[in-house]
Amino acid sequence: MAAETAIADAQRRTGLCEAAAEILDPLAQRLAAALGRLRQVPADLGEFYQLVYEFIRKGGKLPAYGRWLEGTST
Repeated sequence: MAAETAIADAQRRTGLCEAAAEILDPLAQRLAAALGRLRQVPADLGEFYQLVYEFIRKGGKLPAYGRWLEGTST
C-alpha cells in the first residue's frame, strides 16, 4: 500500500511539473527575446549618437537640455 501511495504522489507531482512547464516555457521564450532586445540597446544608442559622442570627445558642448536631440523647439 505504501508503494501505491508513493507512486500516486509521484504521478501527481509529475503532472504539476508538466502543467508548470506548459506555462513557464512560453514565458521563458518571451523573456529570452526581451533580453536579446535589451542587449541590443547599447549598440543601437551608440550608433545613433556616434557623431554626438565624437563631438563631445573633441571638446564640443551640447546646447542646454539637449533639446535638439529630442526634436523639440525652444
